[in-house]
Amino acid sequence: MRSIPNATAPPHRSPLRRTPLIVGIVIALVCFAGFWELAEDFASSPAVIGFDSRVSATVIAWRSPSATLLARAVTTTGGTLVVTLLTVVLVAALWRRRHAFALSALVAIAGGALMVSLLKDRFGRIRPPADNALVALPHSLSFPSGHSMSSLCVAGVLTYLTLRSSMRPAAKAAIIVALGLWVAAVGLSRVYLGVHWPSDVAASWFLGLGWLALLMGYSEARREVPQA
Repeated sequence: MRSIPNATAPPHRSPLRRTPLIVGIVIALVCFAGFWELAEDFASSPAVIGFDSRVSATVIAWRSPSATLLARAVTTTGGTLVVTLLTVVLVAALWRRRHAFALSALVAIAGGALMVSLLKDRFGRIRPPADNALVALPHSLSFPSGHSMSSLCVAGVLTYLTLRSSMRPAAKAAIIVALGLWVAAVGLSRVYLGVHWPSDVAASWFLGLGWLALLMGYSEARREVPQA
């Protein structure tokens, strides 16, 4: 008697789908190690203290009326209001056709913001001196930088979406470079305005890259592989 193919059998997944998850985990571990190194040493390590002093002095030396106007505008794009609006628009745009990715985008951005909030209380770092700031210091603590983390998470989601799109390679490269420059500009604006130490920003980038590596690795690992 011939066996009848099981119509309800799960779709075939290649064993190679494990590779993106493993790569994501390895990248995440490296990034989290970098974050933890800064988190442990920002108050005591001469290397980190020297890094903060040198970078802050260099960025502050760039100050001018036009640069300050630009920094204020750039830093707003990484703030809670703009990031929330971007997230709502992104999730709404994806929801009709790509429910799973819409939820992943929401988890990536909202989860990143939640981590920063919890870690600020955990490490309790005080903001830079108020007399050197160009804007009123936020009431929240300094480490890690919420603006830097939020902009990186949004840019990471958009980068992944761009890479998975059918756009031409040149268009993809242009978009990814623009997103990278935006993330860098937001981070530098926080130091320029005197509301964050450079290590706050660097730690947020380590944390955000690790978080995105985990999510993207998992997303790629569970993606369907077309059968030959």
